[in-house]
Order: sequence, then structure tokens, then C-alpha cells
Amino acid sequence: PVRHLPASGFNRNIFTLALPGDSFGRRYEVLRGYDLSPDEIKEIVDLEDRSFDARYHTTLEQECALFKSNREGGVVVRDRETGAIVAYMMILPVTDETYDLIRQGVLLDTALDPEKVILKYDSPGIYHIFFASVIVAPAHRSARMVTALVDAMVEDFIALAGRGIFADRMVADVVSGDGRKFCRLFGFEKVGESDHDSLIYEISTMPPRIRMDTATIRRLKAIYAERLDARSKG
Repeated sequence: PVRHLPASGFNRNIFTLALPGDSFGRRYEVLRGYDLSPDEIKEIVDLEDRSFDARYHTTLEQECALFKSNREGGVVVRDRETGAIVAYMMILPVTDETYDLIRQGVLLDTALDPEKVILKYDSPGIYHIFFASVIVAPAHRSARMVTALVDAMVEDFIALAGRGIFADRMVADVVSGDGRKFCRLFGFEKVGESDHDSLIYEISTMPPRIRMDTATIRRLKAIYAERLDARSKG
């Protein structure tokens, strides 16, 4: 359901669900995080504050740095009727050391220094991905909303694959019951507990082990299968 628009400047219109006859698309639009204004990012901080325990809150300055650290890392959903941001997802490529520390449960993501540990997709290769956050405001939670967020993320990975950029594994530091439900739905497996009262989940993305099934996910799986086949023959 996601239409991939030309990625010039990676502006906020890279993804949109405004498709003819699509009631979800008439109500909501899916944006990229790179071009959000500080006021819009402040809405995300407020959404986090309402969703997470205080120890997991970030400041506006921290959130702005995260969104700017990797221009292809954020998916944001806006309610067209109210103009409010009602959901978002953050997916970031990180250094090997950072990935391992998150997986071991000894690094709280609010302590991340984006300039040091978050990578740019500036060259072909294999990247480790930190699934940093997913939030949907209670009044807007639905299977369709989750599908829209995931499809937007998967479209991003499809576009990256066209540039020779692939992910081989993804880790999540899960701090809420809703987060655990999402991880199980998506296909993550629990691999441990953290030292800050959260659970650590991980999923292989080479090949993708995503349990959800959409046309977009099937496209990604086919692209990654082709990549693995070529690598095995190479």
C-alpha cells in the first residue's frame, strides 16, 4: 500500500499512503523523519512521554539528533484530520560494538551518542540495525496502522537494497507490553534481559525472518533471497 516517491533530498514526502480509494490513506499520511521540524519532533517526544516509563524518556535535543543522524531512519504517521502525529518508528544502523552492547542489555538507548554510534548508509555493504522505537497512540491502534508502519520500513529496505545496502540482523530493547506483542508479531525472538528492566529481542534479516505477510514483505524476501543466492555462488 506504500507508494515510493523519488528520494530527492529524502524529504517528508518520500512515502505516502494517499492512494485513491484507500480509506486509511485518506485519514493518515506516512512521512519520513528527516525533514520534520523541531515542533513536530516535540510531538514525538510527548508521545514517548505518554507511552514509556520516565527512565526511557528522551529530550527534544536528543530526539532531534536521532532523527538527523540517519536520514532514512524514521517513519512517522500523521492524522490528516487533526494534524497530530499519532505513530512513529525509528530504525537505525549502528556500529558493531553498539549493536553488541544493546544485545547484551548493558546499553540504554537514551545514552546513545548519535554522532559516534549511528551510521549513515553512505556505502554498499551489510549493516546491523537497532530497532529503536515503535509507538502508536492508543486511539489510533489497529492492525492497519501496524501494517502501514512495517510496510514503510520494508519499502525503505527495498530502496536500500537497490543501492547495495543490506541488513543482516536487527535488535530491539523492549520496554513495554505492547512492544513485546509487536516483536512477536513481527518475528523477533527474545534473546535476553537488560540491566534496566527491559527485554532484548533479535531477528535475522539475512534472510528476513519476518512473520508478517504483505506484498511488500514478500518483495523484500525475494530481493534478499537473490542476494544470498548470488553471494553463495560468488
